[in-house]
Amino acid sequence: RHLYLPRSPGTSQRSQDQVLLLAIIQHLVLAQAQWRGDHHQQPQRLRKRRQSLRRQPPRQPRHRRPPVQRQEIASIMQILPRQVQQRTGALGVHAHHQTQRAAAGPQGSQALRPQLAHGTIEHAVKDIDHVASAYWEAGADGINFDTVGASGDPDFKASLLAVEKLKRKYPEMCIQVGMAGEFVLGMHGELTHGGKRLAGLYPHDQVRVAQEAGVDIFGPAINTATNRSIPWNVARAVTFTKACVAAAEIPVHGNMGMGVGGLPVCDPAPADVVSLASKAMVELTRLDGL
Repeated sequence: RHLYLPRSPGTSQRSQDQVLLLAIIQHLVLAQAQWRGDHHQQPQRLRKRRQSLRRQPPRQPRHRRPPVQRQEIASIMQILPRQVQQRTGALGVHAHHQTQRAAAGPQGSQALRPQLAHGTIEHAVKDIDHVASAYWEAGADGINFDTVGASGDPDFKASLLAVEKLKRKYPEMCIQVGMAGEFVLGMHGELTHGGKRLAGLYPHDQVRVAQEAGVDIFGPAINTATNRSIPWNVARAVTFTKACVAAAEIPVHGNMGMGVGGLPVCDPAPADVVSLASKAMVELTRLDGL
């Protein structure tokens, strides 16, 4: 209301910008005055509600739970329900290993790890066979083993044994195995399959072991190095995949998801990068699918 805006030199009229600025300021002043009026003229029910809340006694503070003491969990069986342990039959095995570990000391504990790995492989094969058989009998077209070897060579060993077991039961089942990386970690270190040591296998060796087990489609996965450029990662993925295709006697479908196949670690992946990497894979490696 008391704002002074100088007129343009030589004219008695304000410029268009000054008029617009004056209108905006007037609108803000009116809006502020309206908000103040609404704020001071609240409905009667809101005032009563506030008064009733003020008369209520203060709430008692909640008692905080005592901090959880961190303790080492030697095995996953310690945190599973007892019914699950008894149903899987692993309770007696776990108690037996716990007794041996306590008697043998730290060195003996390291010596027992291979035995525990063999136990997990056995249970994993049973679970995979149970689920895959149910899917196949219900009408599935095939089974896809995804990210095989994510837990190292015991994971890879369990998948290969499960493939052999399923192929004996259902020879017509199509099984695709997609790896978790271009290198099998040696979490056990001494596991073999068909006389071939699993730890340290690269895609051109992984596909040979897989096709001997009965795999119909193999999917190599070459992890993306996040400290390198996309062209560098695409060239690296193409190099590994080309060697895998040359050694394979079965169809090869390269993994081209987030973080593998030369693609960046982001979701969704940029369309130009996906197109570039896919075209390089198809034209340079001559694989059968993506």
